[in-house]
Amino acid sequence: MGRRSSNVTQKSLYKKWWFWIIAVLIIGVFGNFASSDEDNADTKKSDDQKTEVSTKTTETKKEDKADLVVEIADSFETDSSGNVIITGKTEPKAKVQIGFGVLNDPAEADDSGNFSLTYTLPSAKDKKINIFASLDGSTGSKDIIIKPSAEFTASIENSKNDTNTDNANNDSSVPTEYKSALRKAENYSNRMKMSKAGIYDQLTSEYGEKFPPEAAQYAIDNMKADWNANALAKAKSYQESMDMSIESIRDQLTSEYGERFTPEEAEYAIQNLGQ
Repeated sequence: MGRRSSNVTQKSLYKKWWFWIIAVLIIGVFGNFASSDEDNADTKKSDDQKTEVSTKTTETKKEDKADLVVEIADSFETDSSGNVIITGKTEPKAKVQIGFGVLNDPAEADDSGNFSLTYTLPSAKDKKINIFASLDGSTGSKDIIIKPSAEFTASIENSKNDTNTDNANNDSSVPTEYKSALRKAENYSNRMKMSKAGIYDQLTSEYGEKFPPEAAQYAIDNMKADWNANALAKAKSYQESMDMSIESIRDQLTSEYGERFTPEEAEYAIQNLGQ
């Protein structure tokens, strides 16, 4: 009797309208949970795939833009005019230039990667420049030093001396006697390869030119001369015409009763005698 009553109660419960509403709501809630879990899983999977693709793309770009290798000497020396040809090696067909390419036209490396650039040193001082190479988005560079040759340095100094002499000779405020002393001093230097002290003595000596000390000093201060070259010329003359020893030549060059070159000028001459 009890079991039959229970079955009747359950059957009557299924006939109630609110029962089915509650059942639908419960099913909907569980369905949303399941759908949310699937969506989250799909979203995470999609994000992981995007991250993987992004990482691979970044790595590919890094590989595509790897640095170019620029093989080149650390320094180059100019010729007597201050010009230098810079040679090196990088990737074939790469564009190579000095800095931003303002100083000269870019060069293209040949099929073996060899390249050459020309550069003119603006002064007799070391100059650091950058050699820059690029190819298909990849770049590479190296700093090098351009050094002035001894010949170029000498030409710059001579040019300065020429300017000083011209200015001195054209200066109307300079006394005529001073200008005459300057011309005499340069003549002694160019023709007789005399030292600075020797020329001064010759200009002021009562057995020489008899210029006043002020005029002689003006000449010494404004003349153009390569004292090292003068000392070397004298040393060669002593060696060739008198067969003197190295130390005898040194003494003759620096002696108060000889040529009166400085010890540094004499040393330069001795070091370059065999050249």
